[in-house]
Amino acid sequence: MTDDQTEDQDIDFDVDLDEIDVENDEDLYALKPGESEMIFDESHSGEGVLIYNGRKYAVGVVWLMADEDADPGFIYKRSKMLSADFFCTRSFVSQSGFGFLSKGHRMGMPSAAAQFADALVGEWHGVFSAENGWYYVAVHADAIAPDGDQFFESEEEAYNFFLSRADSYQWPKTYVPEVWNIKNNDGEISLDRLLDDVPTTSLKPANLDAVFSGKRNKSLTFIGIIFLIGLIFLSFFAQTLLPSLVPEQQKIAGPVVEVADFLSAPPKAPEEKENPLLMVIEKFALPKPSGFVDECVNGFGDLAISLPGWNLSTMRCRNTLVEAVWQKETGTLESIKAYADQFPFGVNRTYGARGDFLASRVLGNLSSYNEKIKLADREQILLAVNSRFGKIGRLAVKDIVPLADQIQRGSNVRGARRLASRNKKDGDKDRAMTIQDLPSLSIVFNTESAPMLLQGYFNIPGLRFNFIEWNVYNRRWIYDMQIYLLPQDAPSREKLR
Repeated sequence: MTDDQTEDQDIDFDVDLDEIDVENDEDLYALKPGESEMIFDESHSGEGVLIYNGRKYAVGVVWLMADEDADPGFIYKRSKMLSADFFCTRSFVSQSGFGFLSKGHRMGMPSAAAQFADALVGEWHGVFSAENGWYYVAVHADAIAPDGDQFFESEEEAYNFFLSRADSYQWPKTYVPEVWNIKNNDGEISLDRLLDDVPTTSLKPANLDAVFSGKRNKSLTFIGIIFLIGLIFLSFFAQTLLPSLVPEQQKIAGPVVEVADFLSAPPKAPEEKENPLLMVIEKFALPKPSGFVDECVNGFGDLAISLPGWNLSTMRCRNTLVEAVWQKETGTLESIKAYADQFPFGVNRTYGARGDFLASRVLGNLSSYNEKIKLADREQILLAVNSRFGKIGRLAVKDIVPLADQIQRGSNVRGARRLASRNKKDGDKDRAMTIQDLPSLSIVFNTESAPMLLQGYFNIPGLRFNFIEWNVYNRRWIYDMQIYLLPQDAPSREKLR
């Protein structure tokens, strides 16, 4: 691992799916105490466009928490309440942003704060240098603070605003330019490490003014539409009324065509059947990855016992078990028996034929961490995985194609026989779908970073651990994961998210 990779271990990259419940409609549209003052304080709002590498990003966006189960029209109502022209929603956090034409925001403009918050996890604030000014961002528990998206053309204004926020809260992480000489600064971060070419969150129009980038453009468009309607009316008039003024020619008798005295009824539309894929997603749950990490680390603590004459070589968590392996150096099996009572209750002990000793026990109640599975697109998952793990270790990514898809492509003859045998055994031609029928990614991540340092990184939709293994000799960790994906041909992709 390079020095740059080691340095990047201190930077958090996380997206969390935590939500804030909304109890009723009245509370949906209400702002929290003091929130309105932070949102509409124009004394430090600055411009609304950040320029980097010739590309424009929306800044100065108003951010509020939202409930993902709310009425789909809720975000439009809140936009109207804030007199906002644009809105956006973050991918992994239940949070909505609102933009304004008066700040220079435009439809499709990516949000800079959303990309920053997706890349740097946890609680932090900082100031970042752009081509046209200075950008302040503040994040609490992965959510952008109401006053945490501010842009300044003056470095002095940005500096003073940063000091006022630094005095009001004890921030765990701070990222500001080195030349400011700020105490407890965690380092300056350049924009090329935070802004991606593929934006995760972009502005969408909340009204017609936003669609046409302003009232003037909207008026010009409406005039053009009226003019076009006038042309269509004149064309219709010319085709229908003018021919009536021309004398009608005498009709010529044509052949008599017999018509059947009955017509067949049109075929009935096929009845819509409940999508089996949707049924699988709604019923299946996975343990939250950070919860699995908690139970795994607790299990390591129970098994990490010093045995004289034996060297602890490997510790791993796989499926529902936590294991520890010792290699024989000078000790004997008799010497281990004297220390057997140091293991907690429920630990199984096995002596291997190769001179090794294995201790294992069942992990804690993983079902208590179960969450309804959520899926994301392959491109979105790859973006999240690369931004979190790409610079702090070695990544191996492989597509896993479901068995039924392999058979359909003709690439797995043995699998076709196995699937046919399974269907015959079940006695059901239309076999019920399982989670294994979903496409997925195999992710193997090799790093020196311990699980508790990366715990929040793993909370990616559809992620499940195959195993976590620690090699005591070389001090490296292997995280073997599988991430289930949203199928490209899903009939209702929004329902599966």
